[in-house]
Amino acid sequence: LWHQGESDNGFQSEQAYFDNIKTVINQSRQQSGYGRLPWMVSRVSFINNATDPNIINAQNRLIRDIDQVFAGPDTDDLTGPDNRFDGLHFGGQGLTRLTDRWEQRLSNTFFDQSVPNPLIGQPPVVTTGYVLPVGGPIAGQPVSIPYLKNWGYNASGDQTAQLLNVNGDVLQTLGTGGQNPLVVQLPGSLASGTYRVRVSTNNPATPGTVSPPFSVQATASQPPTGTPTNAIGGLGYKYDAPTHGFNFLVNADGPVEVRLERIGGSFSDTDWYVARADNSFTGYNRMQFYAPILPGQGGVLAGQYRLSARIVGQPNSEMAAVVTLQNGTFAATGTTTPTTTTPTATTPTSPVADGIRRIGYKYDAPTHGFQLLADAGLPVDVRLERLDGPFTDNNWQPAVAHTGEGNYPFSRFYAPLSPGVGGVEAGKYRLSARIMGQLITAVSVDVILQYGIYPAFTANPTTTPVTPTPPTAPPVGTSITKLGYKYDVPTHGFQALAEAPSVVEVKLERLDGPFSPSGWGAAVADNSVSGYGFQRFYSPITPGVGGVEAGKYRLSARLVGYPNSELSVEVALQYGVFTVYPLQTIARRSALRMDDLLPKFSAPRFVILDDCLPPLCLPIQSERIR
Repeated sequence: LWHQGESDNGFQSEQAYFDNIKTVINQSRQQSGYGRLPWMVSRVSFINNATDPNIINAQNRLIRDIDQVFAGPDTDDLTGPDNRFDGLHFGGQGLTRLTDRWEQRLSNTFFDQSVPNPLIGQPPVVTTGYVLPVGGPIAGQPVSIPYLKNWGYNASGDQTAQLLNVNGDVLQTLGTGGQNPLVVQLPGSLASGTYRVRVSTNNPATPGTVSPPFSVQATASQPPTGTPTNAIGGLGYKYDAPTHGFNFLVNADGPVEVRLERIGGSFSDTDWYVARADNSFTGYNRMQFYAPILPGQGGVLAGQYRLSARIVGQPNSEMAAVVTLQNGTFAATGTTTPTTTTPTATTPTSPVADGIRRIGYKYDAPTHGFQLLADAGLPVDVRLERLDGPFTDNNWQPAVAHTGEGNYPFSRFYAPLSPGVGGVEAGKYRLSARIMGQLITAVSVDVILQYGIYPAFTANPTTTPVTPTPPTAPPVGTSITKLGYKYDVPTHGFQALAEAPSVVEVKLERLDGPFSPSGWGAAVADNSVSGYGFQRFYSPITPGVGGVEAGKYRLSARLVGYPNSELSVEVALQYGVFTVYPLQTIARRSALRMDDLLPKFSAPRFVILDDCLPPLCLPIQSERIR
């Protein structure tokens, strides 16, 4: 019984959703050994007060076009607070109405028409899932292998992942571990081709099923000159005017890198990026996503842009098109003749007084999250280059204002592909920084990554050191009056909210798992959420993937320039908008005069214990929150 579609609202085309769910249906039938396993598909897409006809049409096509797929209930008309307590999830009478509709569809007619099948033999002990990232990893790259143990099977110890060829022959062991998904590294010498993996238990030793096949690209690059061996078949884009989210789309025979440049306006994200494999949009197989600064603000603004793409390792394969953005998905049919790029001259690196004072980094080995840190008196560009292996994100990029790590005022964050997968992997790197627009100020230093925060370069002092000003308390009557958050579970977009009389900086730290960036960052003035004047936006890696995932977090805020004004509150994320400070007061009805007690605590939380009730006694537990 399939009931899903909300998280794809606005993000998937009709064909992409149809293909994705068809793959799941086929895989369930293949792994169960029953080629006509019946499915019932609900019609569902409602989120943010909107239905997506692309998703509904795709669900109707699944029912119409695939054998033994039956029509489940229509549910997008169940709206309003009586049906959906948060605008998305069913609750209250909505749950009763939803189950009534499912029961009506599970009729005698359905059971007469659907074809049952008895299971033969025992189910597999371990089922190996799809290798991540999808779309073809690169040799030498870490991959995640999800697996599922049969219910009731309690194997102890770690699991082992093996690499197999497409015929199922074991080639080598990739690694052992206890986490799920199991993270292992593909051999760097692996040739391009199709492979499989298998996760097996070690105690007792039991082989699992073989994964579906996946493609691997070898690390060897194409010749940099001469006639390209691969070709770019088309350029396009999808622009979402309300959010300023932008997808750069390419159809190509091999890996490509892309660049977006604004014509007649300012736009900072103009470096080359390797586009990821993605078949979400018909006619395209590569995509680079440009996120807005926060929903509806910044990012790729309306205007005229040049879209450029080239085969990785083949500069002379570059193609470009000039477009004026339109809301929706469009093929870019401007100038598409190959262009020749002019190499950028290398400028000698030398520290300059009043230029780059320090360079450092923070590396989080479990997640591969990485912050390149810089200390300078003016805005800086930074660059990260790997010296002992492949690494794609090696262009200059402006660092953002940042005060969270060792008093470095600038930072550039390099996100993992997903938590614990890819990104900046352990190795030898060159860290570079320069004053923005002043090439001669560039400074470079080579490091071998270590887990934690490390200084990598310190300029010789040429001026009198400045004595740090001790922290001071904010003026009386100047403080943060309210903290909150807005969490969007389908996309993992997160807004940390604050109300204060002056500019604030905020920090988000996960308490029950890895998370980055976890340092301080400036909040921007924003009144889009009622009751708050500032917010910091944490974007997903891509819509619906990673970012701020469900869990327990510490949300902190402080007035800029006043470290002693810091407030911290622990929260367990919920979908929607929530106030977390001041804390809510909880008490049973009694003779207790709350108005007498409230002034005694800065942020009170009262809990009336069950084992002592009035009129005999009324114990109070309270916490004073910093």
